[in-house]
Amino acid sequence: MIQNQGLIFLAFTFNGVIIGFIFDLFRVHRKTFKISDIITYIEDFIYWIITGIITVYFMFRFSDGELRAYTFIGIIIGAILYFLTISQYIMKVFIFIIEKIKIIFSKIFRIFIFLFKNLQKFTKKIKIFCKNRGFLG
Repeated sequence: MIQNQGLIFLAFTFNGVIIGFIFDLFRVHRKTFKISDIITYIEDFIYWIITGIITVYFMFRFSDGELRAYTFIGIIIGAILYFLTISQYIMKVFIFIIEKIKIIFSKIFRIFIFLFKNLQKFTKKIKIFCKNRGFLG
């Protein structure tokens, strides 16, 4: 029985790590994009729904739905361990990746705008050329 409780504790410690990681995903989103307060509230609600579903899944999967103090202690320890060890590195990597993706999309967008503007100029020149040559009534 004690061995089983130790495994359950480890599972819920991992649950805490998952919860911390999901929290960092939301933090990265907030640091890389400007969002309104209402979106922040909606994201917070979504965060709690997601983490609640994950925790309930872990409860039924690993402890037959039993609520024990050590399961919540495991979650707290897992989240604390995550935040004290790898959270800052995860954040830096994700922010770096998202910033690079934003730069790439910005350049692609500028290229499309440039092409569109030049296409408009080119079609105007073609219309003038065709009109001067009598091709367009």
